[in-house]
Amino acid sequence: MARGIVVVRTAIVVALAAAGCRQREKPTPAPVKPPAHVEPLDTVQFQLRPLDWARPVHAPSRDLSGYAGSLACKPCHEQIYATYAKHSMARTGMRAIGTVDQAWIGKLFDAGTEVKHARSGFTYRALRRGKSYFVTETLLGSDGSALATWEEPVTHVFSAGSYGLALFSRRGDRLMHLPIDYYAQAGHWDLDPMAFNGNPRTNVALDTYCISCHSDDVEKRFADPLPGGVGCERCHGPSKKHIDSLKKEDTVNPKRLAARRQLEVCAECHQSTFPVLREGRDHFGFRPGEVLDGFRVSFLGEPAEPDRVKLLAHAERLVRSACWRGAPDKMTCTTCHDPHVSSIDEPEAWWDKPCLQCHQRASCTDTAEHRAAAGDHCVRCHMRRGATANLPLVAITDHWIQKQPPPINPALVEKPHAIVPWSQQIGEPVTDGMTGLAAVANADAGLTDEAERLAIAAVRDTPTPQVWNVLANAFLAHHREPDAGRAYQQALQLDLDDETALLGYARVMLDAGRIADARSAFDRLLAIDPADVAALETLGIQLERSGDRAGAVELFRRAAATGRATGITYVGLSAATDGAEKQAWLEKAWRAEPRDRWVVESLRRLDRSGKFEQMASKIGPLSTTLASSWLQKPTR
Repeated sequence: MARGIVVVRTAIVVALAAAGCRQREKPTPAPVKPPAHVEPLDTVQFQLRPLDWARPVHAPSRDLSGYAGSLACKPCHEQIYATYAKHSMARTGMRAIGTVDQAWIGKLFDAGTEVKHARSGFTYRALRRGKSYFVTETLLGSDGSALATWEEPVTHVFSAGSYGLALFSRRGDRLMHLPIDYYAQAGHWDLDPMAFNGNPRTNVALDTYCISCHSDDVEKRFADPLPGGVGCERCHGPSKKHIDSLKKEDTVNPKRLAARRQLEVCAECHQSTFPVLREGRDHFGFRPGEVLDGFRVSFLGEPAEPDRVKLLAHAERLVRSACWRGAPDKMTCTTCHDPHVSSIDEPEAWWDKPCLQCHQRASCTDTAEHRAAAGDHCVRCHMRRGATANLPLVAITDHWIQKQPPPINPALVEKPHAIVPWSQQIGEPVTDGMTGLAAVANADAGLTDEAERLAIAAVRDTPTPQVWNVLANAFLAHHREPDAGRAYQQALQLDLDDETALLGYARVMLDAGRIADARSAFDRLLAIDPADVAALETLGIQLERSGDRAGAVELFRRAAATGRATGITYVGLSAATDGAEKQAWLEKAWRAEPRDRWVVESLRRLDRSGKFEQMASKIGPLSTTLASSWLQKPTR
């Protein structure tokens, strides 16, 4: 289970559109039921053994030798290559901002308007200065005045075809998400979905899950040049052998796959679900033709909501339709879509054709008046278009084909009542290991009681590091830190390089005073990723408290060099310096945590200009936050 802040990702992708419809509805499959006998955490049995910290760190590698790249397809498939280049899927993905059309991107930034995040007291604006692009962040005072403004350079844009643009800033070897996007359909700038509720500001790094549906596989993740868009081999599989042999059996042609396997080529990305990657699999590792749930299990929320639709819910909405249920071995996405040709500009009459393969216009029972108002087009009545629940400024076509669909209500729902695996939704056997995977998905969905029950059952039969991490979180929620440490240790016995378990174990060991065990876990984390800010900062705190200021400063400087440090690092560095350098580090801490009482008061004492004396009265309520809380409180 990925470590880090869980955010709503900006995943603006090309919308699928219409499909046919029958008038016969069938009931939705029942959710996965919990074990009949519900057992408490007290029944969890630990089988602990010493961890072998001397074991070499596993160096993951990917064999990309079977890939040829999309350009290798062009000589034989020139027309398809040309039409697909105009498709939104080909144009999505991450690009350095200097490589995109400068006249176009310049107009967007020149038209940047103030975007306010009222709950956090910040405003944002996109702006251009010559050939450089920025997002400014302004701290608002309690009276609404601007107290301070900072600039974040925009180095990359996350293109999303016709739907919008997300912004990123490179810091070291990571791309950091910025809080505002350009929404093409609405024609203006607004908050990125990750900032709809809380505001993580500029502290969220792009991960492989997010980029995997917008890009080809990349051997060195997040290094330029990044593959821009989804290429041929994401749907046809590694094709170097085919390029060399020119034999059709040496590549995957999705139209020759069974209908459900063909559907899953699209469903890999076109779902809005609670996904859980199988142990040992990589987000770029799906191969067309394999069973999707054998790679990454997507759990769908139940009950289904006829009046709400999420951006990436195309496949899961389609399979709820009577049309699909009446022909599950025939109907796929390509029943209506040509995957090589953009369908965005097709007229409504074009979408009637797939419907009329199974239906006659004469069979429509709607009133002549209503049919005339809809232009007598199937999609306008049976596949509504409207705002999505997770991106209100983006409208898509709902792929749940309904006889009389209710109006779309884009209001967000906090969490589902239950979740079911994709395989169950499409009427296929539920695959092995589903209990543990369901535990992880329920935890992600906020169904913590169900997650706890399923995890207890799973560790008896098919324990995985992910399941033990779920149990560790459950123990922490019940204030049972020693048992949480045991659960993390169980996870590490299965995979000593599981970063979630390593960080959790290290923190619990620190709290328990088992410094040597904590240090072993931190050392391994930093061997896996020398720029792991959480490990650098937490270990730095421990060294500072133990009296090793020089060791702490070294770690804090390493954290600062990543460009992703929190206020913890800058407070630590300020404590080890004097004069102007001390104030400079404190001002960095203040930018990270501008309402931290200790930081603000420290700057008031140091700053001779009086700027912070005047500002302190306008900042608003002060509190102790992460920037300085470690100075007074035990490590966690």
